[in-house]
Amino acid sequence: MFCTKALYGNVYRMRSSENIISEMKEVIEKFHVKDIVFYDDNFSAKRDRVIELCDSMIKNNIKIKWKCEARVNLVDRQLLEKMKQAGCYLIAYGVETGNQHLLDVLKKGTTLEQIRAAFKATHAAGIETLAYIMIGIPGETHETIQRTLDFILEIDPGYVQMGIATPYPMTELYDIAKRKGLIEGRDWSEFSYTGDSATPVLRTEALSREELASELKRLMKAFYMRPKYIMKRLLRTRSFSDLKRNISGMNLVRDWSKRPDREQ
Repeated sequence: MFCTKALYGNVYRMRSSENIISEMKEVIEKFHVKDIVFYDDNFSAKRDRVIELCDSMIKNNIKIKWKCEARVNLVDRQLLEKMKQAGCYLIAYGVETGNQHLLDVLKKGTTLEQIRAAFKATHAAGIETLAYIMIGIPGETHETIQRTLDFILEIDPGYVQMGIATPYPMTELYDIAKRKGLIEGRDWSEFSYTGDSATPVLRTEALSREELASELKRLMKAFYMRPKYIMKRLLRTRSFSDLKRNISGMNLVRDWSKRPDREQ
């Protein structure tokens, strides 16, 4: 819906567990790596493969922390506990929105209840979570954005990464937005989902581009600057470097949320 197959393709080829274990051993021995990221779009796509890989990590005594991305409808408590045992410390999930009808617009194939269950099970397994959130989906309003914020606070991820929907050419989102006349940006440098551009290129039927930029800052501040959240992060601090990282992150959110839209 919002990712183009022309860029990412539609072929999924998996490496063998033996091949992955061999590379993990190499980077540990040569570079003393202690933390890695599995960049599969959906690490949990093949449940049996994940279990096999985790068992291989445990059997080969791979002492390394790792994180990945997964779909909320493709994890369960048993799988998550196995991943935790193998060294997984964080999973990023594409939550996108706290509104079921907007999930349906995106053709996510997931439900709010599946999201709730996945976050509950992941936390119970002792794994941290990151929620990817996207506002500015066609049909978005101030009310739906508030419901998304309420939903984020309910599922309580450890971190959130927020952005504004960006209609890349050759995606369904682009076709829908173009048909409805919602694309206002014409500078290709503005087509950034990270919030680096001054204002998004897309508006919704109810919200201007400037309003979306303002709402993004409001959500980031509302999540990260809560006293409860700050206290939780500080209580989980295990080293001076953790403390510096947490303080730096909070200062970054604070400063960014205060910038005028034209300086984002």
